[in-house]
Amino acid sequence: MITEDKVTELFCIADDFCNFFDAMMEKYTLKADKKRQYHRKSTMSKAEIMVIMILFHDSGYRCLKHFYIEKVCRHMRHLFPKVVSYNRWSSESRSQTCLDYAEISCKREQSQACLAMPSAADIQRS
Repeated sequence: MITEDKVTELFCIADDFCNFFDAMMEKYTLKADKKRQYHRKSTMSKAEIMVIMILFHDSGYRCLKHFYIEKVCRHMRHLFPKVVSYNRWSSESRSQTCLDYAEISCKREQSQACLAMPSAADIQRS
């Protein structure tokens, strides 16, 4: 069972990552000349969507829809105040997958860098 403090910690990590990722995307992507906006802005933040996906994978539920409706909408409403319907959330989370893959690849690169670092015993031997 994940505590509220752990959810808050996960949210802080995800929010920091989203802010960094958005800054990099703004810096390195081309700007669109379109002035029309066809889709309304999401009410839930990207970090909230990421945390819900992390909680789902840790929960043991098999169905994302049941997890979202039963766990998030009913029991975690105080942690996610801007909860939307499942249909709206699923359309918002689809656009979120590129962020999830980016975070996973960043974490993988960090862990591989840690594995490649020499240990203290290796340093003493040389």
